[in-house]
Amino acid sequence: MPKYRVHIFVEARVPVDVEADGPEAAAKLSDEQTDLYAKVEGGGAYYSESVLGYLVDTLDAEGHMVDDESVELDRHGKPGKITG
Repeated sequence: MPKYRVHIFVEARVPVDVEADGPEAAAKLSDEQTDLYAKVEGGGAYYSESVLGYLVDTLDAEGHMVDDESVELDRHGKPGKITG
């Protein structure tokens, strides 16, 4: 039976507290002041219960990715693009 590595792309919710002159300025400041990698990898981010899509890599017998054998699937698991 073939083996695959599936990357599930999901939305995350990252709460950030900022002081700003309005919503647009607050959004901009949150982008500038937040290390999203640290929030997602170290905690402080929450799964927003939305799958954006899947990237499925075919693996060889040793568990290594086979070149040019990746398939992109939409949020429903059907051939298509990952949205987001």
